[in-house]
Amino acid sequence: MYRTSISHLVKIMLGVLALAFLYIAFQVAFSPRGYRVERSSWQDVIPGTAQMIRRGSEYVWVVRYANVEAENFIALNEFVNTDSSPCEPITHKACEFSGAAGDGIVIRYLESRPAKLVNDVPWFKGFIDPTTGAYYDRFGRLYGDANRTLQPVSSGMKMLLGVRLED
Repeated sequence: MYRTSISHLVKIMLGVLALAFLYIAFQVAFSPRGYRVERSSWQDVIPGTAQMIRRGSEYVWVVRYANVEAENFIALNEFVNTDSSPCEPITHKACEFSGAAGDGIVIRYLESRPAKLVNDVPWFKGFIDPTTGAYYDRFGRLYGDANRTLQPVSSGMKMLLGVRLED
């Protein structure tokens, strides 16, 4: 009698486990794409850093933001073209930018302050386009020149992907 009741209990538990597995499988299979976060290159980048990755023949800069970037973002607003990039640390936790400057030359990431940048202009790490000499902040926004005249909106770095905070 004891053996029979344990056998029934095990069958019930296995049945419940199978139903739970099916429920999870259907939830994942039929959930909207935005509901799941698929593993991508930005998840391997440490928050507060930038890393270049290669996708096929293209180079891509992945910038992942930490809390301090929101302060830097606002501090740079008067020195950069604020409309030149849709990437914002308030909205995004990571952004991907095209790494190609033109003619196969790769945009460089600079941690140290560029020598040609005007002394009173803050630098919180960023990018330089070797073909034009243009400087960009970590959000892909174009710095103004020595006279603080800002370049046209189209001159910002090309953002390929912005990973939203809720993703």
